[in-house]
Amino acid sequence: MFGIGRFMDTPLLMYFVCVLGYSFLCFLFVFFFLFFCFCWSKPGVALVWSYISSHVLVLFWQLYIVNLWLSF
Repeated sequence: MFGIGRFMDTPLLMYFVCVLGYSFLCFLFVFFFLFFCFCWSKPGVALVWSYISSHVLVLFWQLYIVNLWLSF
C-alpha cells in the first residue's frame, strides 16, 4: 500500500506515464497504420490492427513504468 500511495503523490510520474504515454500511442498508431497498409493494402483492416497494437503496447509500457517506480 505504501508504494501505491507514493505513486499517487508523484505528479511528475503521473505526467510522464499519462502524457508521454499517449504521445507514444499516437506515434505507434500512425506507424502501425502505415505498416499494415503497406503489408495488406486494406485500410480498414490496417486501422483496426493498428488501433489494437498501439493500445496494447502503450498499456504494457505504462504498466512497466509504474511497476518500475513501485519497486523502489
